[in-house]
Amino acid sequence: MSTLWDQTLNTFCHETASSKPTPGGGSVTAVCSVFGLGLIIMALEITKKSSQNLAAVEATLLAAVALLEKLKVHADEDISVFECYMKALRLPKTTDEEIASRKLAILAAAENATESPLASARDMINALELGLAASELVKANVLSDIGAGSNLIEGAIAGTLRNVDINLPQLSPAAAEKAGASRDHLAGRSQQLAEAINKAIQKRLSPML
Repeated sequence: MSTLWDQTLNTFCHETASSKPTPGGGSVTAVCSVFGLGLIIMALEITKKSSQNLAAVEATLLAAVALLEKLKVHADEDISVFECYMKALRLPKTTDEEIASRKLAILAAAENATESPLASARDMINALELGLAASELVKANVLSDIGAGSNLIEGAIAGTLRNVDINLPQLSPAAAEKAGASRDHLAGRSQQLAEAINKAIQKRLSPML
């Protein structure tokens, strides 16, 4: 099975900056979240070598490494759901039966294309929660990596939720209301966590300034 993670960074960059529709926003933001969590993991790994709170560091690190693999899957999943949506659009629409069948296929594909970024954003929220935990555990000299990683994840969440916004008009009113509520909740939670991480970092850095 083809995966973005077999590409070089150079290839991924050039394909993103081409006229091809994929990798698009969902895939790129997922990749950004992976690198953001990667920075948090790095800070924990460095801290682990001489931490006085080793159990907490190792528990947070274990959770972060497991989550990293889940985030990687979202980058490929975004391409998959987009291709399914395009396949639905290409279905024949000559007869009434074909038109009805195509309409149902497009609706199902749009629902998948909405749930996929929501699922991705949920895992990114989990990554920010780990970033908050890590901000209290890591050495002060790697707090900048926690901050940078969390900034990447926060931006990735905002970008990922754009894919929800673009698909909401294609859903049924009930499905759109439910997805919109989930989207707003995730956006609000992201902002709360980002602010908490920033405050935690600033608090720990202030005695050093």
